[in-house]
Amino acid sequence: MILNRLGNKKELADKIISYFPKDITCFIDLFFGAGSITWKMLDLYPNIHYHANDNDDSVFNLWNVLIDSEKINELYELVYYSPYHTGVHEFLSKKFVPKNDVENAYRFLVLSNYSLYGGASMNEVNKSNVLLSIHSSEELKKKLLVKIKSNLDKIKFVKFYNYDFRKIQLPISYPTNRPTQKNGQFVYADPPYVGTKGNYDIFTENDSNDLFEKLCNSELRFAYSEFDHPLILDQAKQRNLNVIVLGERQNIKNRRTEILVTNYETERSLFD
Repeated sequence: MILNRLGNKKELADKIISYFPKDITCFIDLFFGAGSITWKMLDLYPNIHYHANDNDDSVFNLWNVLIDSEKINELYELVYYSPYHTGVHEFLSKKFVPKNDVENAYRFLVLSNYSLYGGASMNEVNKSNVLLSIHSSEELKKKLLVKIKSNLDKIKFVKFYNYDFRKIQLPISYPTNRPTQKNGQFVYADPPYVGTKGNYDIFTENDSNDLFEKLCNSELRFAYSEFDHPLILDQAKQRNLNVIVLGERQNIKNRRTEILVTNYETERSLFD
């Protein structure tokens, strides 16, 4: 993973994917975010088609920079030659105005990995908010550069989009000379959870209702990550969908239950 964002599924990726069908030929990540699930899928299934969408312009810009051979070199230089200490962190988060897409990618990448802006741990934040020694600074740079380089080979297999989820065509259309069976396409949706706040636009109850409509009308198999919010459970029950309990997540304020809603059978549903 290159990004570290609030709500990323790094810890749950293996468990979530274990409930996916095994005959997927085309994987569609409707809310890419940090890409935890897509990156893991690429490791497990390197020979299928991948499509990733995110409505966040900064996410989309970062991937466009990473796949450009000239811009990626500029990004390397920015990461390598920039100092890492409290002043720089403050400057990037509050004062820095990127002049181009490379500088925008640099700012987004650094803040995502070393501040609460993108969901970094308190330990990582503490490291970025103190005056770092030359050695510590070099270590952070090295880790970030390794993250970038280790994912470059994966990125070329993914087609990225930057749309509101309502505008994504499902199923994905392919040219006649590259047929992909509709029943092999699979959609994973991990939107901002209803009733939670982060550094993204609030995902409303109406948004969630629209997402259920989008997924169900696509006639594709899908899995939808959420908390056990009453609205989500009610929609799942009304639409005769399966609800799988993944476990609990605790934050500063409360403890919530993570669930996976699917339109295909995997194991006993919450409603059985």
